[in-house]
Amino acid sequence: PSFWNACLALGRALEKQGKFKEAEEAYDRGVQLGSSHTTAWSARGRFRVARGRGDEGLPDLDRALAIDPRNAEALAHRGLYHMDRAEREKAEADFRAAMEVEPEEPTTLQNYGLLLADGGHPEEGLKFLNLSVARNPDEPLYYVNRARAYVLAGKADLAERDYEKSISLDPKCG
Repeated sequence: PSFWNACLALGRALEKQGKFKEAEEAYDRGVQLGSSHTTAWSARGRFRVARGRGDEGLPDLDRALAIDPRNAEALAHRGLYHMDRAEREKAEADFRAAMEVEPEEPTTLQNYGLLLADGGHPEEGLKFLNLSVARNPDEPLYYVNRARAYVLAGKADLAERDYEKSISLDPKCG
């Protein structure tokens, strides 16, 4: 294991603890030491996009993709960046490219399904949302998001079932 990779692991751990300033410092150090590695750039880009700082994260994701155009994490999070900005075609292209590399990654499936559902194609979106729930059945947010698509598809009974499931997994989802 390399030191830059250890910095990324530390960043992820600090991020999970809610220590975002320290996490970003660890990601910055990881990029500094591992600047030729796609993983270093995609990790910091993912962190920044997740923290609502997509304009800072996008250059990191683009740098990761310049090193490795098939970096699924960078593609998926660049898709999120575009989705947040209602750049539907760009988001769809990035999500599809990420799914070509990692076809069973539940978060990418989830986000692509939401993009389709919110874009007026709830039935098509549900196909991907169902796959994401099947891949990660213990994630309450996946049920909330699928319920949203069910509402858009006019399937209130299935939406209610998913909302109840999300609450059973995490009462804070209610």
